[in-house]
Amino acid sequence: MQTGPHHSNFCIDTLKRKEFSVEILNAFLPPAVRELLDLSDPAVHDVHYVDEKLKNYQSDILFSVSSVEREEMRIYLLFEHKSHPEMGVLLQLLKYQTRIYADQKEFIPVIAVVFHHGAENWNVPPRFQDLGNLTERERAGYGPYLLDLGYALIDLKRYDVERLRLSLAVRVFLAALRDIWHLGTPERLDEFLRRYRDVFFQSTHTEFIEKLIVYMLKAGNIEPESLRKRISAAVSEECEHMVVSAVERMEQKAREEGRLETAKNLIENGVALEIVLKSTGLTEEQLREAGTIK
Repeated sequence: MQTGPHHSNFCIDTLKRKEFSVEILNAFLPPAVRELLDLSDPAVHDVHYVDEKLKNYQSDILFSVSSVEREEMRIYLLFEHKSHPEMGVLLQLLKYQTRIYADQKEFIPVIAVVFHHGAENWNVPPRFQDLGNLTERERAGYGPYLLDLGYALIDLKRYDVERLRLSLAVRVFLAALRDIWHLGTPERLDEFLRRYRDVFFQSTHTEFIEKLIVYMLKAGNIEPESLRKRISAAVSEECEHMVVSAVERMEQKAREEGRLETAKNLIENGVALEIVLKSTGLTEEQLREAGTIK
């Protein structure tokens, strides 16, 4: 089972779609928080606070929503995905929140939400002060002067996805994250495809289905030909083309990433931009979008 960026890419890319994030936030935020927020129209901010050296292995997404108490007030929801427990998550969230607050011109509250779908139990302390194993007397004495950052936890292991009142596509998204650790087993894959076969016929979610297929291929270590045959048998022969299309996109993306990496290496070694463009077939705009040049 792969534990690289595939889990994070699928999770964050999907949550950036408003129709998914609205349902997820409404379903899983703690009631006391949810009741204070207008979750009907979350805005996604294209701002990342991930350490450069870890950017391929973790990601965050920042939503802002309105307060129901004060119309003019916005609230940030820092959504952090985890595919396995990380004891350092509180320190990581602290770094993120510090940078977010430092960029603010006026105070906007930031609520951290950790979304976990790993096969292991989540055993990470829920609050910053819990890291020190303080006694009750120490907590009473030191507590008012110590940082006490906490997070809202969404742990998929604690929910029966099939019983949640969510749209089919969102239930498929959650079930894929929950079951990915077992989908490499033919019987479990067939069961998953049969249970959620109807989503493959929803034309409004074609892009999501392609991302789902890519996720199963990469994170589930499923061979394309095997997945194609099983989709044909469990869903429909008409849906086989979705695997072919997804594989083509994967290969195209891999080629583009390879060219971008080549361009980056050439530029770092002092090669003139004109030669880099000619050698890789890329445009200046593509290099700027990738952050290779300014």
